[in-house]
Amino acid sequence: MDFTNFFNNFWETTGITLIKVFAILVFGILLIKIIMRYTRKAFMSSSMEVGLTSFLLSVIRVVLYILLLFIVLSTLGVSMAAFIAALSAAGLAIALALQDSLSNLASGILILVNKPFVEGDYIKVGTEEGTVRSVRIFTTQIETYDKKIITLPNKSIVNGNVINYTSSPLRRVDINFCVPFGTSQEYVKNTVLDAFKTAKYALKSPSIYINVDNFDEHGLLFSFRIWGKSEDYWDLYAEAYEKLTDALYNAGIQITNNISIVKLREDELKSKKSSTTKKSKNETSSKKNTTKKTSKSELTESNSNKAISYKEPIALSSSVIVTPSALISQDKATKKTTKRGHKNEK
Repeated sequence: MDFTNFFNNFWETTGITLIKVFAILVFGILLIKIIMRYTRKAFMSSSMEVGLTSFLLSVIRVVLYILLLFIVLSTLGVSMAAFIAALSAAGLAIALALQDSLSNLASGILILVNKPFVEGDYIKVGTEEGTVRSVRIFTTQIETYDKKIITLPNKSIVNGNVINYTSSPLRRVDINFCVPFGTSQEYVKNTVLDAFKTAKYALKSPSIYINVDNFDEHGLLFSFRIWGKSEDYWDLYAEAYEKLTDALYNAGIQITNNISIVKLREDELKSKKSSTTKKSKNETSSKKNTTKKTSKSELTESNSNKAISYKEPIALSSSVIVTPSALISQDKATKKTTKRGHKNEK
């Protein structure tokens, strides 16, 4: 075997190709590192979110390495058509299997690009609300006031309604209350405005709004609006309710929400009082009559049920039967004779 000829043939056919592939790999890796370094600097200098920055850098890195792999395979003489077809089939299968994950991925990119909220904002998504703790590619985490962490898929956030309470520097507390008819509106307004002159978290501008917006069967419906900073919202909320209720109570103004108040005239009250007194007298008299009847019936029953005591034994003969009624009449006759005897003796 002629090693010289084999080496020459290998060098002419395969050796040069391997050297080309090695050079392409070294140069390609160095080029990818340089590109990623400058891309990272550009992203860091921009106002782009950290999560989006890391995600885009990962995507760019993967794409560059795939391009480098294509160049290497084409240099080795591999057919790119078959490779691309196989890669497309694999990509389609992966996309179908990870459909929800890819949807969350696309939604995460939209959230990071559009920025409907950022970390630290207080938001409400559907029935869940809390402070945003992290915005990731697939999920978003919010923390509630009782320190629970809720993880929301980004797909549900993009497809739902998102309320961002802290996007504006100011927030407003709205309170509706009702006072009875006949209460002076000016008196209510002055009472409330005087109470909030010393409010700690309420802003002077925008000014406080208080006015009658409507009325119903309970009375006059007042609307009270007060502004404060977004970071002081809950302190302003507690202060507003405390000062409002205390001011109305101290001023003698009754809050009649969900309470029906009925006012009667003096003649109606007198007639009602007289009718009630008559009813009470009739009830007492009927009670007395019933008690008398019951006492009489009880006495008759007790007399009828009273046992008769006999001082002398009952003498029975063969022909005469002495009954208790006869004995009672005999007893009465003996009592009369004894009384007459006592009188004659006197």
